[in-house]
Amino acid sequence: GVAYFNAAGDGPTANAAPLTVTGPPQWQASNIAYYWVEISGTGTNTLINGDDQNLGPFPMGASFPWWDGTTITQMRVCSNGWISPTSTLTTYVNTTLPTTTTPNDALYMLWDDLNPSRPESGDVWYHYDAANQRWILEFDNVCSYTSPYTLQKFEAIFYQAGYIDLLYHTIAAPSLNSNTVGIENSAGTDAVLCAFNGAGPYNPVSNYGIRISPAGGVTHTTEITLTPIGAPIVVPAVGGSFNYNANLHNTGTSTDDINVWVMIQLPTGTWYGPALGPLTLSMPAGANITRERIQNIPGTAPAGNYWYQGRVGTYPDISDSSGFAFSKSATDFSGSYVGDWANYGESFELYETVQAPAEFALVSAYPNPFNPTATISFTLPEASQVTLKVYDLSGRLVGTLVDGWRNVGSHQAVFDGTGLASGIYVYSLTSGAQTLTGKMVMMK
Repeated sequence: GVAYFNAAGDGPTANAAPLTVTGPPQWQASNIAYYWVEISGTGTNTLINGDDQNLGPFPMGASFPWWDGTTITQMRVCSNGWISPTSTLTTYVNTTLPTTTTPNDALYMLWDDLNPSRPESGDVWYHYDAANQRWILEFDNVCSYTSPYTLQKFEAIFYQAGYIDLLYHTIAAPSLNSNTVGIENSAGTDAVLCAFNGAGPYNPVSNYGIRISPAGGVTHTTEITLTPIGAPIVVPAVGGSFNYNANLHNTGTSTDDINVWVMIQLPTGTWYGPALGPLTLSMPAGANITRERIQNIPGTAPAGNYWYQGRVGTYPDISDSSGFAFSKSATDFSGSYVGDWANYGESFELYETVQAPAEFALVSAYPNPFNPTATISFTLPEASQVTLKVYDLSGRLVGTLVDGWRNVGSHQAVFDGTGLASGIYVYSLTSGAQTLTGKMVMMK
């Protein structure tokens, strides 16, 4: 369910079915799979260490969407579990939303009477994660004001794509059912109420996640994780390639139609890409797939430190991202020269929305010459039984890459020549009564 209030302030004060709205809602809330990004000790300490304290404004590192199409670049933090770009209040008695009673213009993460001045209490931290285009604010084991003085650990993550995730690591009584969670405009006439004193629809408990996103927008439930193979990765000065695994997991309960693409941040800070995609995938509920991909880095690319980032969402808007670092040497001239940014490897074909190719075709082997791996691409105008085999010049079979049923569309298979001699190899693709062949050269 979604709980929201309209711009006129006429929306419901409790979740209803169906919800009655007389004006356009600005934000909506939904439950998401719990995750956690720890910044305690690595982020910047707000130095909030007193009871009923409000400090800031703290820089967010970039512009983030807020109410009425505005953006914010800084945030104040109140010790009582709420944050605001403008309010300097220290109000500790939580209320329902919306209300013209101050504070307003705020994100209520876990609005309750908290007391960071107690000796057992932790700190409040913030961090701008440029690689993932997000700003994180964490209450790290901040103590409740009243007995039994339990520790509450929770965070808010602002994404430049336009949504906010509220994550609850550890929530305990007395704060457990004595809090307000939501977001409210500056006039106190428009709000998203997630929870008020234990009344839902989204009550924060330990290991729980809430997403606040623009109303009417698409909320994707597919997460991406990129994992490098053979880290740390250092590309020679003449160029080279590296392998990585791309995992996509739809944590939702319905099919998620998404775009997937890859961007590369250069040493200058600018972004190159998309190096892959944007692909259009239809991810069934619960789908969890991993594909091994290969990325070329050309010799013309500058030396230095890079960030490799996979993204999912509705292109170009990002709903989730993941990446890893690699570098390019200025002095290592080993290996063969690479002249492009090609991305190839295992296909996402089962989930990719494709148009049927016009003909059966053996597209290419890349790179060619290769050492020791090459990716062979082909297209199928209709689903069929397919074999793709590789032979040396004597006619000896040295590899079977495909032997089975393949759907309509574009496909790729990787040939690994490790242990074979340099020379010419013939690859043969058979689909039904048709056979196509090509040649490739391995040069060690």
